[in-house]
Amino acid sequence: MHKSAVAIPFFFFLLMIFGLNAPVYAQSADGTEARPHADGSSPNKHFKFADKKFWALAGLQVAATFADFETTQWAQRNAPLGAEQNPLFGGHPGRPRMYAIGGALTAGQILLQYRSKSFGERTGKLKKAWIVGALLNTGLHTFLAVHNARIAGQGDCGNSKPNCR
Repeated sequence: MHKSAVAIPFFFFLLMIFGLNAPVYAQSADGTEARPHADGSSPNKHFKFADKKFWALAGLQVAATFADFETTQWAQRNAPLGAEQNPLFGGHPGRPRMYAIGGALTAGQILLQYRSKSFGERTGKLKKAWIVGALLNTGLHTFLAVHNARIAGQGDCGNSKPNCR
């Protein structure tokens, strides 16, 4: 496996985690930046974008994604004639490939939801739109995890056949 398959998603994950805390200064109407006052208070209204609800839904997305990946691996062991249907992963992906690609996609989705939430809070438009993406991602991965578990439960490796992994 190429080192870049793991390094690139890890880089984007770090960028997402540490990039969200970077100071951003708004530009005022006269073209100057609105920097914080000497006492540390902000000249503009402060918004808290990443609240408990955001992190709870992000945690659910990550948990559902990991459940999907682990039940896919379980189904591949118990039903070796089956194949992964997602073309990004290939027919029989390993754990590192699934976590590298799928983890980066999930991190990107969470970043987009953060940006959507911050846009909604700043402008007052579509304030709850970010929840749609979070619920769709969580629901899809939960459905796929249950589907994979059904396939794994019906697999033919219960009798320790020699072609099973």
